Amino acid sequence: MESVKRLVGVVFAPSETFRRIRERPTWGLILVVLLLLSGAANMIVVQRMDPEAQRAQFRQRLEKQGFAGDELDQKTDKAVEVTQRFAPVGVVFGVVLAGAFYLLIALGLWLGLRLLGGEMTYRQGFSATLHGMIPAAGLKALVLIPVLLSVGSLDLKAVQAGTMLQSNLGFLAPEGASHALVALLTSVDVFSLWSVVLLILGLSVVARVSKGASALMVVGGWVVLVALKVGLVSLSGMFGG
Repeated sequence: MESVKRLVGVVFAPSETFRRIRERPTWGLILVVLLLLSGAANMIVVQRMDPEAQRAQFRQRLEKQGFAGDELDQKTDKAVEVTQRFAPVGVVFGVVLAGAFYLLIALGLWLGLRLLGGEMTYRQGFSATLHGMIPAAGLKALVLIPVLLSVGSLDLKAVQAGTMLQSNLGFLAPEGASHALVALLTSVDVFSLWSVVLLILGLSVVARVSKGASALMVVGGWVVLVALKVGLVSLSGMFGG
């Protein structure tokens, strides 16, 4: 019951909730909830993706690689078939990656705050990190799922760019903007910034450090993640079109 209360308490009474997390860290329920919500959103995306848009994207990439005629048609059909066949596996793999991501983020924050004099076990840090991620990974999915269900088919470019929700600065990207710029703008997201603030508050309470030290680790980590995202998207654009 305490774990359920914390799901709500971290939003409406974060300071008190994080104090309780320090006293008795819990992580099982919150981890399951976050993974289920992200998995459900990804599954809906897979089911409602416009197959013709996918086909057109694969065809465009293959044309850039020099394929044409019957060979182009065959390879396009094969790419679409493989994508549709392994889509559920991709969703499961995404859930596993999300779990690993939470473990690594918590590890990085724990190590950093320990170096800054924090008094926090990894279990406490993992619990605080998961609860701090509720807006970015949980509430955003809760808002996104009804939006996904309300449309007949999903726009491939909007899904890839992360602009299905108008909760980030992606709408400022001009027509024909680079993938890197879109990735940067969509990273400045209301839910993500909410989580950044929660993590700063929560980790300062749980680790017993100043908010400045907590902000140094959390904001620094967020900047690194955004830089990695933009870099990977840039490379994808260079090699994948």
